[in-house]
Amino acid sequence: MQLLVVHGQPSPRRAPISFAATATMLAVMLVGCGGGPSATASHQPSAPPSPSAAASASASELGVMSTLNGLTKLPHRIKWEATPSGFGNDVMEVDFLIDDQLAAVEHNPPYVYGMDNGWLVTSFLEPGAHTFVTKAIATDHRAALETVTATVAPSPEPPADLAGRWKRTVAGDDPGVWHVTINSIGWLFDDPHGGGQNQDASYPAPGKVMIGGAIVEPVLGEYDRDGAFCGEEGDPDGMFSYSVSQDGGRLTLMADATVCYQGLIQGTWARER
Repeated sequence: MQLLVVHGQPSPRRAPISFAATATMLAVMLVGCGGGPSATASHQPSAPPSPSAAASASASELGVMSTLNGLTKLPHRIKWEATPSGFGNDVMEVDFLIDDQLAAVEHNPPYVYGMDNGWLVTSFLEPGAHTFVTKAIATDHRAALETVTATVAPSPEPPADLAGRWKRTVAGDDPGVWHVTINSIGWLFDDPHGGGQNQDASYPAPGKVMIGGAIVEPVLGEYDRDGAFCGEEGDPDGMFSYSVSQDGGRLTLMADATVCYQGLIQGTWARER
């Protein structure tokens, strides 16, 4: 399988960056300006707008609401999807910003952070408050913002026998020696060509690990450890059973059900000392 990433190194947790908004949530709608009054209008009582005029004004407004709306605490991962309103098919793009840094841009609905199958994974963020901005931009460059300030909790550490760095020689579409670093952020893969991709991970039961989609971080264009193993719209979740040898030197993984990237993950990994 081809890993769609470029060169990069695992990034540290990001601390919050100050943002102008201090409210828990701010929604801003920018509307167009109408023409000035006629010469006689200043001497006449204003007539109520006609239904057609009211409908036209409503259609000229641009708004946006996301699935983070109203939240003050975020889980380990959450679907961050934007729903623009008022402009129909005239939305040019939706920008997603974290702590005032651009993290993702979507040009086509559904407007989902981290590709259609992606998630906002908060494990890379320092515990505490962060700002999450959803910005819809129309084709005439009108914009609408939703700003949510929410806290994230510390990310749990992986099971002690999994933590650390492992390597495995992989055959198939992208052969060579692969490495994975397992820590509280997730599973941080390094391919044989100097590229990398950080994957979400959780541990629902002893001996089980769920590998999720890529972790997407800001700054867009500078962060180069996201991508997809399986295609352009992100990777599905995959459940794996694992065991670690008594001496802690070998990690064996087996997919519980078929998943497109099992050829990379499934097998035996050797611990790097």
